[in-house]
Amino acid sequence: MEQEKQNPEATAAADGKESGSFIQREWSNFREVALPAMPGLTVRWLLRAAIPAAFFYTAVVFGLLQYGASIIELITDPEIPENQAWYRGLLSNIGIVLWIATGASCMFTAWCRKGDESSVVARKLIIAGGVLSLMLAADDGLMLHDRMKHQLRFYAVYAAVAGYIVLWFFRELQSFDFMALVLSGGCLAASIFVDLIQMDIPLRYEYSQFFEEGFKFIGIVGWAYFWMGTGRTILALPKVN
Repeated sequence: MEQEKQNPEATAAADGKESGSFIQREWSNFREVALPAMPGLTVRWLLRAAIPAAFFYTAVVFGLLQYGASIIELITDPEIPENQAWYRGLLSNIGIVLWIATGASCMFTAWCRKGDESSVVARKLIIAGGVLSLMLAADDGLMLHDRMKHQLRFYAVYAAVAGYIVLWFFRELQSFDFMALVLSGGCLAASIFVDLIQMDIPLRYEYSQFFEEGFKFIGIVGWAYFWMGTGRTILALPKVN
């Protein structure tokens, strides 16, 4: 410490030399490792992200133009009316985000275990859960079942997919926190039940909605808990190629 106080110029020179050598090392590493990989990484980004995104974007825009939509309607952010509170639809939007996050988590887990012979069945299970989660996200976000006259048909499709998952992967599900799936499914079923009978029960609409959406929200959170936990368990399994 005393030497540093006595020779501040020497200390500053040493620090500058270390800083210069650090920059040189990093630049050399960049030229040797990152720079040669740039063309391949760029092509991979184009093929896996940019081109599929551009295709989807163009297909949606031009597809909906055929149904009378305008480009401005499709590409602009939704407007919030002056008298509409910022929290309108907050819990519903959180639920949609959880559906999407669960589906994405499942698909990421399946992608990480690609080629692993020890978790083939578990990978199929997590893919099935991800597909159903994304189906429910699309339905909830676009309010598909609310726009259709025959809501029961939508519910029947979801019930059939859920039943397929339970029956086909019954033994595999027992290796995970299966009660979380059972209880979450029960909450979602209770939400649908309240939705179907709310016009026939002596309860104000806002109260019946409170229970319907409450069961649904609890079910979604539990659903996310189960599938994300299952994905974490699958990722922790030893990988065998």
